[in-house]
Amino acid sequence: MIDFDSVFDSFKTGDASLLYREMYSQLLGYARKVLGEELDIFAADCVQDAVMNTYLHIDELHSISSWHAYLLSCIHNKALKYVRKQNARHNYEDSDEIKLESHDFSIEMIRQETLTRLFAAIDSLPEELRQIFDMSFEQGLKTAEIAEALCVSERTVKSRKHRMLDLLRSRLGTNPDDATLLLLLYLASSPVPN
Repeated sequence: MIDFDSVFDSFKTGDASLLYREMYSQLLGYARKVLGEELDIFAADCVQDAVMNTYLHIDELHSISSWHAYLLSCIHNKALKYVRKQNARHNYEDSDEIKLESHDFSIEMIRQETLTRLFAAIDSLPEELRQIFDMSFEQGLKTAEIAEALCVSERTVKSRKHRMLDLLRSRLGTNPDDATLLLLLYLASSPVPN
């Protein structure tokens, strides 16, 4: 689970090592999503530029949420510059290539923040429940297959699944807020990236 308070405090002092250790892979994934497959080789550049730009404006960012939003915004804007450059190179032959520009940034930011919260909640599960999550949701195994693989009863697997879902609900909250509802609407209309 990312300790945003510690990352933010460390970043304010000029030490980005905790940010890179705790958040780099998620920031890189976000940049790759905005860039698309063809340009994802520039994702690291987008993150690096965003970290530097955010550090240069750190005095203007007084809360963790404004800092995180600014960081994501910088990544998004840098990625769009690469997309525009690529589009210009292709002389705008295909108008579908420009669709990333009109992509609603706020929905993508909400999506990224919600996924960050979800993965942090999953990472914080006890090992036996993370194992059930992985086998059930990642590998797509049925209850009987999980029970056989773990040498436990199906009832035990069902009980662990129930406990896992209860823990995730408690860590994520049971009442969906506007951001979560927007994310669900967005996910319903577009494929989830790998």
